[in-house]
Amino acid sequence: MKTPKGIVLTVRPQTKCGAILKAYLRKAGLAHEYLEYDAGARGQNRSRRSVIIASGPRLIIDGDKLDNEVEIREADVEDGDIIEVTGL
Repeated sequence: MKTPKGIVLTVRPQTKCGAILKAYLRKAGLAHEYLEYDAGARGQNRSRRSVIIASGPRLIIDGDKLDNEVEIREADVEDGDIIEVTGL
């Protein structure tokens, strides 16, 4: 499978890595392969939210894999830095 290159996302410092990864997958047209849908809290079917499959892709900065629950500000990323996506 050929993966897209050069996808640009603008995020806030408090954005979690999992949200960045979801946005990347959607923009790359790969969401259907790597996202599952969860009915939401307490089994209610009011809203569907996507969750990343546990064994799926991850963000990597300077060789370090980032946890999906970590805010991007904790990764010491500077404006213009390139973040890799692995596991596609």
